[in-house]
Amino acid sequence: MTKTLGKLRFGIVIGLLLVVMLRVTVDWRLLGRSLTYPDRPITAADWYQPRQIVPGIGPQAPPLARAETTDISPAALQTALEFAAAQNSVALLVMHRDRLVLEQ
Repeated sequence: MTKTLGKLRFGIVIGLLLVVMLRVTVDWRLLGRSLTYPDRPITAADWYQPRQIVPGIGPQAPPLARAETTDISPAALQTALEFAAAQNSVALLVMHRDRLVLEQ
């Protein structure tokens, strides 16, 4: 009887220690997100809503001003365009002195 009570107490202590360790080490938010993952994630736009709003400057940044003159030669810009195309790039922006020089 005493051995049984000792084993029971030992089991309870170990169980409590495991619960405390899990509480400290497991990120329960990740578990919750994985349990609620939608069957069709591509169409479940509501599921992707941010959990926390990040402050910013507003819905859109002001448009970039185009540079009238630049020290970048047209040949260098063409080389950049060719390189971007060879890399299967979907966009290329060239900025010079805080001005937009090339947008493709």
